[in-house]
Amino acid sequence: MGPEVLYEGNLNNNTHYQPAIFNLLRRVEVYVNCVRIERTK
Repeated sequence: MGPEVLYEGNLNNNTHYQPAIFNLLRRVEVYVNCVRIERTK
């Protein structure tokens, strides 16, 4: 079984986040176009 994907996309195409994920995306958005966040064991 693969890792659990917590979020995949960018700030423009999604409007519902956990606050911590939103804060992270807001900081890295200027550097990257798309973000994928996975939960690993």
